[in-house]
Amino acid sequence: MRTALQVKKNRQVRRGLVWDRRRPRLLLTTGVTKRQSAGGDACAPSIVAINSAARLICVICVICGCLFAQTQDDGFTELKKGNYENAIRLFTTRLNSTPNDVTAEKSILSALIETGRYVDAESSAKKFLLKVPEAGAVRHQLGLVFALTGRYSEAITEFERATAQLEKANAPGNELESRLSLAEAMDLTGQNEHAKQIYESFVKYYFDKEPQTASELTSIARALVHLEKFQDANDMYRAAIEADSEHVEAQLGAGELFTEKYNYGDAAQFFNDALQVNQNSARAHLDVALNKRLEGGEELQSAIARALAINPNFVDALALKAALALDAGEFDSATADIDKALKVNPRSPEVHALRASMFYLQDRDIEAEVAATLAISPHYGELFNTLSHYATITRRTEQAAQFARRAIAISPRLWDAHLSLGMALLRLGQMEQGRTEVETAFKGDAFNVWAKNTLDLLDTMQDFAEQNADLL
Repeated sequence: MRTALQVKKNRQVRRGLVWDRRRPRLLLTTGVTKRQSAGGDACAPSIVAINSAARLICVICVICGCLFAQTQDDGFTELKKGNYENAIRLFTTRLNSTPNDVTAEKSILSALIETGRYVDAESSAKKFLLKVPEAGAVRHQLGLVFALTGRYSEAITEFERATAQLEKANAPGNELESRLSLAEAMDLTGQNEHAKQIYESFVKYYFDKEPQTASELTSIARALVHLEKFQDANDMYRAAIEADSEHVEAQLGAGELFTEKYNYGDAAQFFNDALQVNQNSARAHLDVALNKRLEGGEELQSAIARALAINPNFVDALALKAALALDAGEFDSATADIDKALKVNPRSPEVHALRASMFYLQDRDIEAEVAATLAISPHYGELFNTLSHYATITRRTEQAAQFARRAIAISPRLWDAHLSLGMALLRLGQMEQGRTEVETAFKGDAFNVWAKNTLDLLDTMQDFAEQNADLL
């Protein structure tokens, strides 16, 4: 029996370790064991005075250490809560005291990236790497900036270097994150086989290392999604959340998986949990909007607006906003959002696909835009699947089928394209061919409820026809 993805979320997750943040007790030696000799130099410091000075120095050192630790701890707290400006201020203070502090620089870069200040992040990372070229965590952040602004070759180079440096530094959580980003950049630029090998290495890592941290488990879960091992990915996300219920990346990753598999209710709960930790996560607000896309309404629009208020240069949010405008036939609004997105990332395949779709809806030539998109990402079948969508909603069914076939030709495992082709063929009355494509889509992704429901309907229609035939 066909079943959609139904995975219960474990709400009784255990919390991570809670550190006792009370002031540490100071244990200092007091008193003098020998008397000062009567014939000593009156100008020489007494033993009591020396001990007092030593105690004072110790106290000052301890206090300074506590203040430094408190600044670091407060910075992490502010960053985790999404208070990005406070986090930047606190970590900048820490950097002023310790200019080569990799953790502080990485945290500043995280805050800058979260708020779309990519130019500032790039400048800061490059300056820091001139001083500390072996800082793999900072190099990873620079790679993210390159990827977000469409410089994928540069991003791949930085991710490769970061991965090697972090492995050498024995930082497995950060190393896995950088290795995953490397694979995703390769995937996007058509290096699919190499990317797949990297994704598969995460499975080996899991069995060899038995990781327990939320960061490691979340990266493994994302790799499993790329490998289309969706149930395993879901289990891994759950394990990550059990390891740390406030790990926002795990909450968002799980929610995105459930949205992709049409389980909108459970997905919304993950997003809500993430926003309880960080109400200023632009990605979380975008996820809420994507979750509400079919439903539409004020919550969808508010979520997009909130995401872009936090990060005005959030290309994914601008792309969704443009797509909704195209759905509504609002070409001026779509053009503005597409142009803004391409200014941030001139090589975004998703945004180029939307521009091609807008040209199609305006009955303009699309092939130049198609060529530009495929030059960036040769196997980006979503380009033609997006065109198929807009052909469908404007009732150009034959063209919808043609676009879906082009999608499958360059991306055979794009199961949504098989479904698009199957639905178009069914609308054209080509029942057997249409059913075959829908079956292919369902075999490739058994959690696709649209494919499941279509096949159930076709079965019902066939049963009805057979029963009527028996009556004749």
